[in-house]
This record gives sequence, structure tokens and C-alpha cells, in this order.
Amino acid sequence: SLLSKPYASSLVREINESELRNVLASLERETYIEECEIDPDNCAPLTSATPEEGEQHQQARFGSSTDPLWKQIRLEAEKLLALEPQSGPQLYSLILSQPSLIEAVATIISNEIETELIPATSLCNLFLEQLTAEDRRSITLDIMA
Repeated sequence: SLLSKPYASSLVREINESELRNVLASLERETYIEECEIDPDNCAPLTSATPEEGEQHQQARFGSSTDPLWKQIRLEAEKLLALEPQSGPQLYSLILSQPSLIEAVATIISNEIETELIPATSLCNLFLEQLTAEDRRSITLDIMA
């Protein structure tokens, strides 16, 4: 299982295979939906998606708070905040206030490379606009690896 690997946090219960398959299937559906928006003639109906799943994808384009990896990262940030309160502003602005893993990654990178000419918020918005579903899938899988 995913959390049996050495990088896994002890703060989160073990993710079972079903949860991992759901995360990966969600990433696949997101890629499929984006591809269909680009070229609707090449898309067959997505039979495995339920109305609830479609709604979830509409509500959370860049991920969701139900993502077990994002839950783990947030739990670790909260634990660190309890141990080191002085790190609160940075943890809050870069991780805890972000709605998804992808938005947190974009925020962190934007804050690292901002300049006087291009502020972090503009960079973050640019990143999020340019990321494809495949990019978001790759980022998530890279972080999981």
C-alpha cells in the first residue's frame, strides 16, 4: 500500500488499495474530461463516472480535500504548526489555506520565483491556467513516488 513506503507519514491511517484506485481513477477521469473538452468528437461516453463523480470534478478542478495525499500533507503541516507555532504564517499561506495539492504546489513555486515585475499571485494564476489534467496527474504521481 502507498503508506507502507518510507516517506509515508505516521499521522495518517493506511490508505487501502480501494482508496488509492479511487484517487488514480479520479486523475484519469479528469484527464479524460479535459481531452473531451478539447476534442469532443474523439470521446466515447464515460461509463464509470457517476453523477456524483461528475459533480466533484466540476467543483474541484485542481484536486480536492478528499485526496488522501493532500489530507496527509495538511495533517503534517498542522502537526508542525503545533510543534513550531512561529512557522504558522508560512504554513498557513502556502499549505493550510490552499484548497488542493496542485494549488499549494503552484503557490509555493510562485512564491519562490516571483520578481518585482511578476508577483507571486500572477505567477500562480498563470500556472493554474496553463496546467492540463495530464500535468496535474503527473504532479500528483510524482509527489506520491
